[in-house]
Amino acid sequence: MIEVASGKLKSDAIFDYNSAKKGVDISDQIASYYNSLRKTVQWYRKLIMELICATSVVNAWYIHKRWGTNHLDILKFRENIIDRLLDEMPTEPQTPKRRTIHFLEKYSGTARQSRERCRDC
Repeated sequence: MIEVASGKLKSDAIFDYNSAKKGVDISDQIASYYNSLRKTVQWYRKLIMELICATSVVNAWYIHKRWGTNHLDILKFRENIIDRLLDEMPTEPQTPKRRTIHFLEKYSGTARQSRERCRDC
């Protein structure tokens, strides 16, 4: 049994549960500040967005806050992630497209061979 701040006695299991639950509650609270979910999105898409956008960003922010040199608030951290994702990446030059102008020529021979064919295709 452990005595808590209010002077009541609580069992070890309840004390451990409450101390672990505080971290989850704080994480959920931080994730809810800038929620990217919409009511019109299907539930499975909301779940994926919640896992990617909220949980992983909060975990990354917490690690950055704990071990990083510059301490950013969660909004600035999200903006930095978005900026990095939207930065222009160097791309390879595109290969030229096939010509869209077709020139038909008649072939002599049987009926099947004499149909017009594109000379480029």
